Amino acid sequence: MNGFLSKLPGPFFDFLVTDGEHWERTGTVERIIGIEQEYFHNPAALRVQDAIVEVVANCFQRAHPSFNYYGPTEFRNENLGQLLDSLGQWIIKNGSCQTEADFRGLVTPCFLEEAQAAVDTWDEQWPVVRDELSATVIAICDCGRRAKLERKALLVLGI
Repeated sequence: MNGFLSKLPGPFFDFLVTDGEHWERTGTVERIIGIEQEYFHNPAALRVQDAIVEVVANCFQRAHPSFNYYGPTEFRNENLGQLLDSLGQWIIKNGSCQTEADFRGLVTPCFLEEAQAAVDTWDEQWPVVRDELSATVIAICDCGRRAKLERKALLVLGI
């Protein structure tokens, strides 16, 4: 990710396509206690700033009611399809923003504040930020599509 949005501070979400065997287990009943350490800060992960994910967080929550913003969530099968549909609808809405006021209504106050701080001339540059935001959400969708195509899981590691 290059451009204005690359200047946004963290924390970050990580998006990884996995085979679903990323859970750390313990005990004789193999109780899940978390995610294997190799998945945290994995170099293959798509890393996206919290301010960006916050804009589309409701897409994740609709697709997976137990979406964990502060920890791991696995999207696969039906909830992965729902996530891709929801993010796709958001991308269309974002692309249809023709005015700064339309765009302002689609993003969160936190994102708006951080994006305005990263841009010298907001009134002139907001369309570039809008397009970069769409490109980032498309990159998340690409990870999800790959997981779906390969019949794997999209592991989302929250902040």
